[in-house]
Amino acid sequence: MRRNLIGQVRDAILDAAPLEPLVSVRDRETAVRLLWEAIDGGDAVRKVVCLAAAVELRASISDELWASCRIAANDSGDAALFRLYRSARGRSFVRVSD
Repeated sequence: MRRNLIGQVRDAILDAAPLEPLVSVRDRETAVRLLWEAIDGGDAVRKVVCLAAAVELRASISDELWASCRIAANDSGDAALFRLYRSARGRSFVRVSD
């Protein structure tokens, strides 16, 4: 059984911005880099978890990354994973069009 998605998001945030009280540009860049690595890796859960972490850090996420994560969440058939994607999309300060 896989770990709780929210716990995975928290871990991904800590990977990008370890114990920093303020999020820096470097933290945001790291979050996007980790998201690209997840996209390259192909695991749907990791893609959406890294997306949610990047959104929490207020990283700028390209349309290409949003689209890849949307497809991964859709194709996974996992309702919780799709809800996490939709939640990240809703929290993002960058509006994307579907």
